[in-house]
Parts: sequence; structure tokens; C-alpha cells
Amino acid sequence: LCIDDFYRRQIGRADAEFSLIGWLCVPETRLATVTNGKVFTDPLGQFTAIREKLLQFYPNDVRLKKMAARAAVMGQSGQYNYARCMRRGETVAAPYALNEFIRNTISMVFLLNCRYMPYYKWMHRAMMTLPLLGKEIGELLQELAEDGVSMDAWDSESLENVPQALNSADRNVLLIEQICRLITAELRREGLSSETNSFVTHHGISIMSRIRDPQLRELHLMEG
Repeated sequence: LCIDDFYRRQIGRADAEFSLIGWLCVPETRLATVTNGKVFTDPLGQFTAIREKLLQFYPNDVRLKKMAARAAVMGQSGQYNYARCMRRGETVAAPYALNEFIRNTISMVFLLNCRYMPYYKWMHRAMMTLPLLGKEIGELLQELAEDGVSMDAWDSESLENVPQALNSADRNVLLIEQICRLITAELRREGLSSETNSFVTHHGISIMSRIRDPQLRELHLMEG
């Protein structure tokens, strides 16, 4: 397999020279594939040169756009839709909301660490090795995944006047909020968000305001 063919097959280009929009179109798992593993021999230096270019990670505006999108979906799926589904007894939709929250949270942690997220089978295990929030959030996500959903926490008449996202009787709600607090605290620490609201989606809007490229800044918040 030729070097050019390998990269073209995996990421769509042999030279890794993408436009900013082009970067958004490359599946992140493919970028993880071509930058992982050991290079045993590269007498031409061509393979390694392309890999090293990719290991510099996304251009900053692309990273910010992806982080804004992840924040938006985390807030929508985890802090909003999960509780909404549970209150309505939608026990199929609720786990799907949790899955969306988990996937986007893991992607956010990879973006914070400037690392490409691998294929879903390995993304949690790989995240646990990341230095920034990897193990801490990874353990919380594992607990969230193993708890499943429990309608018992949503059957009480005492919840009638309780905002759905604040139902502390559901352990999942508490885990989601704990994870979101860790993420938003890191976003503020890095100067990526000035938002103080606990709803992660608002932090996505704050991240978007830091994008310099007008074309990326005009994309929908959840694109990326």
C-alpha cells in the first residue's frame, strides 16, 4: 500500500493540507487511527512527516468549534433531555440521551487534551489515560453507564413542583451535573469560556464567540 493511498483512504487527502471546513469533515476516529501506533521504519521520512503534521492537532478555530458543539450537545442531551425523557416515562429515549451525553463528554475531554478520539469501542479506555480530567471523568461516566435508568426516582408525587433537571432522587442527574461542573470549570480555567451559568450549552455559545474565522463562527452551534 502506497503512503499516499494510505492517507487518502483514511483521511481523504495524502498531504493532510485541509481547509478549516475540511478539518471538520474528517472523522476524528480516522485521525486517531493514522496518528496511533509505532512507526518501525520510514526510510523516506514521508509517512512520519504527514503524521507529525496531524499530531499538531486541529487548528485552534477548529478545536474551538468542535468544543462548542460538544458543549451544546452535552447540555441538551444530559442536563435537559435526559430528565425530560424520564419525567415522561420515555425509558427508550432516556438511555439514548445518556449515550449522547457520554459520547460528547468523552470527545470534549479528548479535545481539552488536544488528542483525537478513537473508535467508540476504545474511546473510554483511551480517555482514562489522558492527563487532564481523563480518569476523574472516566470513572464518573462508568458509574453513569452502569447505573442505567430507574423510573422509581421519577414516580413520587413530591416531584410535581420540582424542576425536572434538579431531581436529586435520580443518581444519574447528580452524576451529569458533577461531570458538567468539572468540564465548565476547566473551560473557564483555560479562558475558553467566561460563562458562569451551570448549563453547559451556554458555555458552547461563549466558546463560539472566541472563533476568529467568520465561516466557522457562522455555523450552527451544534455543527462540528
